[in-house]
Amino acid sequence: MKKILLIFLCFSMIFMTACWDMIDLEDRILPYSLAIDLSTNDSKNPLLFCFSYPNINALGKNPTQEELVYIINVNAKSLFDATNELTSREHHPIFLKHLNVLLMSEAVFTNEMHLRQILDGIQRDYLINKMLYLLITKASAQDLLEKKLESKRQETIEGLFVSLLHNEQESNKFTPIRIMEFIHDIDKRKVAVIPLAISADDIEITGGGLFKDYKFVGYIDEDMNRDVCILNDKAHTTEIYLDYNETNLSLQLTHINSKKRLVKEDELKFEYNIKIDGQIQEYILDEDKKIDSSEVTENMEKAINKFIESQLSSTVEKLQKEYNADVLGILEYLHKFHPKIYKEVEANWDSIFPHIDIDVKVNVKIRRRGLNV
Repeated sequence: MKKILLIFLCFSMIFMTACWDMIDLEDRILPYSLAIDLSTNDSKNPLLFCFSYPNINALGKNPTQEELVYIINVNAKSLFDATNELTSREHHPIFLKHLNVLLMSEAVFTNEMHLRQILDGIQRDYLINKMLYLLITKASAQDLLEKKLESKRQETIEGLFVSLLHNEQESNKFTPIRIMEFIHDIDKRKVAVIPLAISADDIEITGGGLFKDYKFVGYIDEDMNRDVCILNDKAHTTEIYLDYNETNLSLQLTHINSKKRLVKEDELKFEYNIKIDGQIQEYILDEDKKIDSSEVTENMEKAINKFIESQLSSTVEKLQKEYNADVLGILEYLHKFHPKIYKEVEANWDSIFPHIDIDVKVNVKIRRRGLNV
């Protein structure tokens, strides 16, 4: 009997203490967004961390934007130090497993030491979500995170960021990138593009910041981002606008197929062949012309081909001459399909890439026509 009682007591103690370290949800700080700036008033702690996390008590109560989230700031040397300082200050542990968006200012991104330190800390910490999205802003990341959305009573900034990143990426105005994708692209391809978040009347994401070997190179606008997507065969449905016969032509581009090939090995000449299906969205014709006329369609296709070729060639030239950034993956292509040439040029690619010959050929077929207005 004593043995049975002893066993019962042992099991009771085990089950009673199994959850001794459990922390209630309302006692945790679960940030969804993090903004990082350079500190302006603390030389010992050069980084300003701004965490945004939901107010669980406001759920289901029709709250305003200010009531939906809490925002806390801390100056620190690293993300690790920042979370430790806030845990001590707020008397609640911080968990970064639900972090969705990391927004950093241009000032942080252009400081290679701080950038490497932040990325390295995130990469090493198994408690941080490695699938979080990365964004750059030209001004203060904190100001953008704290921006008031007067027209969106029930939406937070982080909610808007995630919504834009998911719902508008097919426009090709920007290309979403997660933090581990950025690290991989920089380490393997030496280049990467981070979407640019801007604050006008509302929050927008457009174009991106171009990086090479962890160094900020400059910005590309949404048209250049679209062109890079087309050239890299990663473009979704997109629209272009051009002047044709003294009127505006709006064309939706679908089924975009881009292939590059090396046409001259000794001179490193590349050729892009891009096939596109087009659908006319808006075009005003003269009364005596019909858009279903084969002559009108052929002339229109020639003009569209010339326009897109000019746009893409201009983007290629800027990437080569101004940025010297191989976002097109030319070196990666050589490594995969021409390893012998790759070994010859890899060490001096920075001096070779700006001078290689890249020819762009576009073939647009108008598959569907809009109304003859």
